[in-house]
Amino acid sequence: MMLQAPWRGNVVADRLARRELVRHKGRSALIIALVMLPVMVVCALGMLAAQEKQDFAARQYGAATAKVEKLQYWDGKCQQSDLTSASCTDSTIQDGEKSPAPDWSAVGSLPQQQVPEVQAGQTVTVEGVTMDTTLAVVDLTSPHAAERWAVEPSVVPGAHEVLTTKELATRLNLRTGSQVTVGDSTYTVAGLVRTDEYGVGIVVAPEHPLARTAAASSRAVRTVFLYGDEPTLGQVQQLNKAGLGISTREAFDHMQGSDTQAVSLQALLLVVLVLATLLTSTIVGAAFAIGIRQQRRNLALLGATGAPGRTLQGVVVRQGLWLGLVGSLLGAVAGVAWGWAGVRWLNAADSGLPQPLRIPWLLLPLAILVGTASAVVAAWLPARRIASQDVMTSVRSAEASQTEARLPKAGLVLATLGLLAGLVGPRLWPSGGGRHPGTVPVETIVGPAAICVFLLFLASLFMIPWLLDRLGRRARGPLAWRMALRDGARNRSRATATVAASMAIASLAGALLVANQSMGQTDLDHYQYTSRVGVGSASSATSNTMTPQLWQRTSQVIQQVMPVAASAVVREPQVCDSSVPMGPACTNALMVQGDEVCNDRGGCSSSSNGVSVYEPGYFRVLTGRDATAEEKSLLARGGVLVSDGLPHGDAVQVVAWDPAKAGAKESVTVPAKGIGQVGQVALMDEATLTELATKAAIKDTFTFFDTGIDPTQAQVDQLSHELSKAGLGNLASVSVEQGPNSSYLTTQKWFALASAVLMLVVAALAGALALRDARDAHTSLAAIGASTATLRGMAAVQTMVAVGLGSLLGLLVGAVPMVLMVLSSMGGVSLGIPWGWLLSLLVVIPLVASGIAFLAVRPPAARAVRVD
Repeated sequence: MMLQAPWRGNVVADRLARRELVRHKGRSALIIALVMLPVMVVCALGMLAAQEKQDFAARQYGAATAKVEKLQYWDGKCQQSDLTSASCTDSTIQDGEKSPAPDWSAVGSLPQQQVPEVQAGQTVTVEGVTMDTTLAVVDLTSPHAAERWAVEPSVVPGAHEVLTTKELATRLNLRTGSQVTVGDSTYTVAGLVRTDEYGVGIVVAPEHPLARTAAASSRAVRTVFLYGDEPTLGQVQQLNKAGLGISTREAFDHMQGSDTQAVSLQALLLVVLVLATLLTSTIVGAAFAIGIRQQRRNLALLGATGAPGRTLQGVVVRQGLWLGLVGSLLGAVAGVAWGWAGVRWLNAADSGLPQPLRIPWLLLPLAILVGTASAVVAAWLPARRIASQDVMTSVRSAEASQTEARLPKAGLVLATLGLLAGLVGPRLWPSGGGRHPGTVPVETIVGPAAICVFLLFLASLFMIPWLLDRLGRRARGPLAWRMALRDGARNRSRATATVAASMAIASLAGALLVANQSMGQTDLDHYQYTSRVGVGSASSATSNTMTPQLWQRTSQVIQQVMPVAASAVVREPQVCDSSVPMGPACTNALMVQGDEVCNDRGGCSSSSNGVSVYEPGYFRVLTGRDATAEEKSLLARGGVLVSDGLPHGDAVQVVAWDPAKAGAKESVTVPAKGIGQVGQVALMDEATLTELATKAAIKDTFTFFDTGIDPTQAQVDQLSHELSKAGLGNLASVSVEQGPNSSYLTTQKWFALASAVLMLVVAALAGALALRDARDAHTSLAAIGASTATLRGMAAVQTMVAVGLGSLLGLLVGAVPMVLMVLSSMGGVSLGIPWGWLLSLLVVIPLVASGIAFLAVRPPAARAVRVD
């Protein structure tokens, strides 16, 4: 007997596999598309996640090692205690006192390369509209300038030119060639600058005439960036003696490493990527589980002619290899293209430094490997089953009989373990840092959340056949409905694959929507209100006093843009410092100290609000209501009404500043009560306030007004322009609270739309494969008299049930771990569940997919078919 060489069997299997792929181009294209889709999603998400990495140190320092600034609170001898900020901690300087001038010549003795920058306040006027901004003096010819300043086009402004930031250009409708008045002179805009420096509007070179004006300003802020070696302790001490402080990039990086919200975002992204990996494996596996069923007759014929099982499996596995590799490569290329387009769109919409294109080189080969391996494994499993199946059954293309599905105990166990991992895991997971009472470090949530996702996903896969069997055995209703459900129960392997594919993409959609909504809710919860929404404040552009005559003129301009339903003058206890060079600087003499708030790393901070006199009209403008009897009683007892934005209990400390005692501060504890989110406000009875602030004079300061509407950004901009044109100050003189405007919530609809498109595409591709596989069964039904409407109805019901069940399980698998993770953060991230979007996806996608199937399917013509 002549033995066949093993390699010849491989060659035959490879030839047959390629021939089968060419012969069934439509089926191959569908499988490639299903493989391509999840790989594309993973790669695109990876690229966008890489751009979202917040490198705060790069924004602050560029590539500099350190930066030198004026030492805050320098009293002539104090030293800075750390290198995170240039400030003294043991200073004897009190609030309102002036520090000695620093000696900038000390910087010249440092050996590091030095790049200086200067920033100073400046006014800008365009077509009668005046606003305050910051002028930055930057050496744009330095090779390090591009790290923090991106000029479009790349030019250095001449003596009669300036550069404007993109943010200022957007607000004032400026472009290259526009005329702008800076101070007393008019300049031409030579280009636009993109930067992450807050408040900067105009940029010039050191040789520019405006640079000399900025340097001579008493309020100029000078910074020297150092490039090279880390500063030594001796160099730091030398600078401190000259009134200069130094902060290093390394210390700043270490401080930012404990940012809870950044870690929370990384945790959410990691769990989403875990879901995306499961999505890739499941959809690819589902595609082959359906596609390979259509080859069982041909494979059985090969087996009947004597082909060994290894060759049969090799034919199918090689199909999986080729289709998986092609689909994964196309998906990676498409993902990079979509990611690149997304980065370009984000850069065009943002006014900050453009994010460089970061290609996730580690993720790309991993995604290709996962996609290809999933296709190979998904092809091998059914091929092995077909190779061991009865030959005559396979030749007749009939399903082997399937017994009643039992409740999968393994699925219940996995679901229980997954929920326990999400609920208890964060408290048991080892933490690199110390724990603090009542908190859970956010880093400890990532591992349990990923385990929860994985276990719930596997549990759902185990539960799908049992759910399909229950639906089929309890089918009621019209004929098409009953036949479709029973066919799904009888051919569970085909229906399970379709449900699994829909579940995979829906789980990613559920995770993304809950994660995005939670981050948006976190923005809302952390938003600091300046007042109630629709309430504004007005003050003089030159002082803190708003006279009745000035308010009358100002209110007339305001009412041209938005209504003024009510207004009230704010009265505050003021103490003034006449030693300030620019004139007396007045400030509030009473401050309410909020409770100390600590994060999960042990860092604690507190805030304070200025105290003003309670008056019924002012209270009504602030809160939109009259004070209650309880609130009036508390004021009469010497208490204080505070905004809910200030952390407080039933009592707070009120701190009084006495300039006659070298700025000494005295405090007293008084009862307190919250009055809602009304900004940085605290109200006291005038008699109590006068008793506490004995050295202060009660003066009229701001004027608060209630518009009674939710103002838009366009209205606020128009109001600012109208006030400037009327000669009533600049943008800082009038402000109106618009409320939070979270970018996460703004983009939620785009996430939902993208999720809907992906779910429909997967449903269409998986449904098309499933309907191709069910064509013989539909032909048999047509042969015994089933009408076209019944067959179309069967296709529609099968699609709706498969997509609906997959969407329900997927949204739960994606959303539940996210909810558990957010709850376990104990304040790190706020919980936000987009019920409307989730329910819309759950209802609309199955209905639309069902409608498409009903209209697009072409029932087979009736013909004689052997059914024995």
